[in-house]
Amino acid sequence: MIVPMPRTPAAYHLRCAHLNYELTCTDFDQLWSRTEGHCEICGIAGEGTPHGFLHVDHEQSAGKWAVRGLLCSRCNTMLGRPGLLTGAAVDAYLTQPWRDPASRPQPAAPAATDSSDPLAIAIAAYNEGLRIAIEERNEAIRAAAAEGMKQADIVRETGYSRETIRQILNPIREPLTT
Repeated sequence: MIVPMPRTPAAYHLRCAHLNYELTCTDFDQLWSRTEGHCEICGIAGEGTPHGFLHVDHEQSAGKWAVRGLLCSRCNTMLGRPGLLTGAAVDAYLTQPWRDPASRPQPAAPAATDSSDPLAIAIAAYNEGLRIAIEERNEAIRAAAAEGMKQADIVRETGYSRETIRQILNPIREPLTT
């Protein structure tokens, strides 16, 4: 059963689905202000859509960070199928993304640790162990896929989401680390 999303930007924050796209609540409010709560292609109000809300649209090839805007479910679905949605409004939307994929900030380099601080040493050791565990997990998942295991079976066996498995098997920019 689909639970309708609230119809105001403040109510969207109750579920914070925008966090999936690395949008802070402030970022989402700015995006909402840009669209005034309407689909950026067809102009329908979010509450006028079949689901009662707008979807955060992003550039698939650049990852979830590359947010383009807010779309109704119809435009979001049709935009994902080449050739189904055309026209000046679509062209304008695609050439003016809310967040340019090329502008993604690079992660900051880890700060040097003071070798005399036991807490800093413990945190550094924990982070390194976590990094190694994630790399081993990702390699095991890739090996299972290379041996012919289907993604649906990997999802069922590991308990990870389809999106997480997809990102591990098809990294776009950087390996998934969480």
